[in-house]
Parts: sequence; structure tokens; C-alpha cells
Amino acid sequence: MSDRELLEAAAKVAGIDGEFRTEHLCVNGDWDDVTAIFLADGWGWWNPLTDDGDVLRLAVQFALLFSDDNAWHEYYGEELAMGRDVLSATRRAIVRAVAAMKEKT
Repeated sequence: MSDRELLEAAAKVAGIDGEFRTEHLCVNGDWDDVTAIFLADGWGWWNPLTDDGDVLRLAVQFALLFSDDNAWHEYYGEELAMGRDVLSATRRAIVRAVAAMKEKT
């Protein structure tokens, strides 16, 4: 699944209203390309693959870190095996687990 598909699926499950796009923006004084779900209300973007705050809110919303029977554990091991650092693997595993909920609903 591409990052775009992953973000769009997780956003749908989490009730995030917006559209996927890339913008060239000034972030913390540096110009960079930001790829994320741009929120429909116009108040920023959402990308739990790169933002610790977004992914923590997502994990809490679905109680992923507080239960041993969730898919995020399996995904976490896969992401680490792919050579991702611990924080990146954790973020991606949480987003993958939420995105997978789309298939069950």
C-alpha cells in the first residue's frame, strides 16, 4: 500500500475530513514539500506517518497501544525488519493498523 493509500484509508477510519496533496510550504523557517491530508476546515494538515502528535492521537483514539490483541504489534515487527528506526516503525505500524480497520467495516 502506498503512503497515499495508507493515509487516505487511516483518515477515513479516523473520521478525518480532507484531501491528500503535496504543498511547498515554509515549516519552522525552512521551505519543504509537505505531503499530507490537508484538512477540509483549512486549519493545517494531518500526517501520522511523520507527526508524533497525529499518530499518538490516532493510537489513543483506537486504543492501539493499550491492548495486546491488535495488528499494530505484527506491523511493528515488519517495519523494524524493513530497517526503519523505532519511531518511524511505530508511527507506520499504528497507521497501518488503523488503515486495516477500513477493510473490516
